[in-house]
Amino acid sequence: MKIVFTIAVSGISALFLIISGCGKNTTGNNIPQGTSGITIRVQDDSGLFLPGFTISTQPTTRNTSTDSTGFALIEKIPDGKYEVVAKKSDFSDFSKVITVDEGEIVQLLFTYLQKVTIVVRDEKGRLCPGAEISTYPPTFSQSTDNNGTAIFKNMPQRTLDFTVKRANCLNAIRTIPTLTSSLELTVQSSPPVTSIISPVHGSVVPNSDNVALLGSGYDLEDGELPDSSLVWNSDRDGILGSGKTLVVPHLSPLTHIITLRGNDSDNKSGETSIQMKVIDSNSYFPIPQGETWSYRYLNPDFSITNSDNSVEHWTLKNISVRIGDNLERTTDVYWDITVGTTLIHYHLTLTDYLEVDGDNLYVTKTEEHSEEWKGKQSPYLTMDVTTIYTPRYLFLKNSSDVLVENNYESTVSYETSWSYVNYSDHSETYHESGALTTSIQVEDVTSIQTNAGIFSAANLTITQNNAVKKWSFTKGIGLVRIEDNTFNPSAVAELHDASILSYYEQPAGKNVFLNTGNFNLPMHPDFKIDRTSFESMKAVHKFLTGMCPR
Repeated sequence: MKIVFTIAVSGISALFLIISGCGKNTTGNNIPQGTSGITIRVQDDSGLFLPGFTISTQPTTRNTSTDSTGFALIEKIPDGKYEVVAKKSDFSDFSKVITVDEGEIVQLLFTYLQKVTIVVRDEKGRLCPGAEISTYPPTFSQSTDNNGTAIFKNMPQRTLDFTVKRANCLNAIRTIPTLTSSLELTVQSSPPVTSIISPVHGSVVPNSDNVALLGSGYDLEDGELPDSSLVWNSDRDGILGSGKTLVVPHLSPLTHIITLRGNDSDNKSGETSIQMKVIDSNSYFPIPQGETWSYRYLNPDFSITNSDNSVEHWTLKNISVRIGDNLERTTDVYWDITVGTTLIHYHLTLTDYLEVDGDNLYVTKTEEHSEEWKGKQSPYLTMDVTTIYTPRYLFLKNSSDVLVENNYESTVSYETSWSYVNYSDHSETYHESGALTTSIQVEDVTSIQTNAGIFSAANLTITQNNAVKKWSFTKGIGLVRIEDNTFNPSAVAELHDASILSYYEQPAGKNVFLNTGNFNLPMHPDFKIDRTSFESMKAVHKFLTGMCPR
């Protein structure tokens, strides 16, 4: 008969194999010779036997319990691999995996430690209160007290993985092959945690001056962080200052990622960020990202003759302007064209890429795309135009106070590329360059009566080569009226609605601005449209872009 003893030595199982002759079982467990079985003894680290443990196996054979001597027997089991589990209330489960061969008796000894005292320190040797300690395989979970100490009772003396969790720290995992009654675990100190209290994420700040920021910082080791350890930063304007509270004299009127960074005494840092939009209520031409404006022409119609000598009636359906994430100002204009009983659609998109430099606005590039189609068909006519300005084109000077300078002039060089496709089988490209001179005359501030009340507007006259336009700007809103004198009669567009009005408690809605003049006569372009002619379509495109509010 063969008997296998498995006993615990310093928490590590040692296996002894004893091969006997054919005599009687000498184990003293009264197991008949040639019978397979498992004997279990449960005790604590003082050698005291522990009764009342339920003993089971997986796969299931039969359950039994330890007697007053801490002994249990499972006999007459098939050979194979088993997990033997000891369970009792207030004790952690204890299990061992063994293999039983035919005719073998495997003896197991389960030893429990009555008390295990665990102290948690960081890498600087400081005690860590409030650390949560757990094990794998699972036993108990405890949190360290104010002295960084946790006491575990009735722990199985086996190999355990201890996991220590602390707020805002990486979990520390340590494998203990030999569990003893006292243990010290070392963890990394924590980085600080910061919080932005105000403004909240997604806020819109309707004034770019004296923007108030409020935050806090806390570190597990240092406690509340001092003002000198808290630094505010903007992804656009750089470092803003330090402290729990900070009033920033001026933020760029754009979308910002605001970050509050905290530093602790261990030279560790933590940060949090929010996104906020800043509206420049002092600017005559604010460019807040994501905002939209819509315009209407006082006379939305014009007529034109085509190459078939048919009269085309063009009706303006919609003009909308949007500021994009990269400060591109995109204008979308839609027309319906009626030729007899035929309805045609036309769409023009014009994008100016803006740059802000101090109080001045510049355009570096302009992209234009137009297309014409019928019904649900794909566009059969497209035009693409790209213009590069060198140096950048001065769009508006002194945007926060246009009255500072009565008149000014700028000249830039431009390079323009044209591409025209008609019915997919005829395409032309064209390149031109030249100089663009812009003269701006600043007039007095006047009042505009609207459904939203009376608005004060600064009026500018802009001359570009042979084109003359009059712009009216309102602080915090932007371009509210445009008159283009190159048309016959002059074409006038006015602000119809703007999402930005809601930030000034204005009733954003339809018909914000009223008709401020009598422009009921239709416009009469002095050319004939020929869709097979690149020069003709280029003239049409220039005519239509002239109607954009820019």
